[in-house]
Formats: sequence, C-alpha cells, structure tokens
Amino acid sequence: FLSLLFFIKKRKWASFMSLMIALALFHLHISYSLPQKLNPQMSAKAFSDRMIKRMEIGDELKTYSLKSNGLLYYTKKPYMESIQSKERFLETVNSSQRIFVVIYPEALNKLNREIGIELCPIEQGRVKSWNYVLISNQDIQKSIGKE
Repeated sequence: FLSLLFFIKKRKWASFMSLMIALALFHLHISYSLPQKLNPQMSAKAFSDRMIKRMEIGDELKTYSLKSNGLLYYTKKPYMESIQSKERFLETVNSSQRIFVVIYPEALNKLNREIGIELCPIEQGRVKSWNYVLISNQDIQKSIGKE
C-alpha cells in the first residue's frame, strides 16, 4: 500500500524501496515460520524416536522393501538392512535375536495374505506422504506359537 502511495505521488525510488522492504519482510516471515510448521510433518524424527524407545541394546532395525535415509539418520544406526525378498523376511522373522522391521502398510497387508500369519503393527507413523509401520519378529513368533 505504501509503495502504491509513493508511486502515485511520483516518488518512484521510494516506491521501489518500500516494495523491496515489503517483499523482504514477507520472504523472511515465510522462511522462518513455514519450515517450523511443516518440519514435524516432513521429518522422520518423531517416528524414529518412538522406535528407539521400544528398542533395547542388541536389537536390530531393518526395513522391508523401502530405503529411508531419514530413519537411518534419526536412529543413529550405522547400518540398516533393507530386506527385498519374502524369503529373507522369513529368515528375519525366525531369528532368535529381537529384530524390528519398518514396512509400508500395503507391503504388510500383502505379506499377511502371502504368509497366512497376522502381522500386527506395534507402531505406525507418517513421514511426508508415506505411511510406515513397525513390526517385531518377537510379536510374530508369539502369534505363530498361539496357532
């Protein structure tokens, strides 16, 4: 508004400067307020923190048919195996060591149908537009033992 007023009064330099100051303030406002609101929705930190609280020393964390650098970064794990086959997943499930697996809900539903075991998620989270589910081989072994 001030820029328009200066422009009408034929003070073009003042009009230009007030417009630049207004755009700079608008840019700074968006640069600082928007990331603070969007970062919790875009970051894997919240989901990773919930996973870490469930894990104990010696537990492993793996992913099934996904790679997430955010999970690797926020869990501070040096390595996270990405399981790509159903056979390797079954080996993981039958391991005596407690292993947590991060998986997409769609892939979990597909595994439920193919394996014939009800794999129940112990944690769910959303990062950007992706939904993640956390399952544990100990919970799977318990459900197999009940059958």
